[in-house]
Amino acid sequence: MLQDNAQKKIDAAKKAYEQARARLEAEKKKQNEKRRKFETHHKFMMGGAVVKYFPECYSFDEKEMNRIIAAGMKSEECKRVVQIVIAEAAEKEAAKEAAKEAAKADGLSPEPEETDGSEME
Repeated sequence: MLQDNAQKKIDAAKKAYEQARARLEAEKKKQNEKRRKFETHHKFMMGGAVVKYFPECYSFDEKEMNRIIAAGMKSEECKRVVQIVIAEAAEKEAAKEAAKEAAKADGLSPEPEETDGSEME
């Protein structure tokens, strides 16, 4: 009788372990899928930007494109624009955080954040 009871507890513990392991694997898979979805979206966005502003890009191979993009990124105008965009993004993030804090102080719940990268502009 004691052995049956002990065996039942062992079996229950094994079952709980397997369920927990399955939940962990499912969560890992879900997070990996979110990451892949964001990366894929980002690749399409970046490729679309290159094609939009540089439609001739299809006539170049990868090495040639790397040289062109590297030269463009080194230009003073590009560096200046990058710094402006970074500053604007920081201001936007600060405003978003201030709105969250104000909503919290007013007892309102802020809008839920998108974390999967699907709200890209």
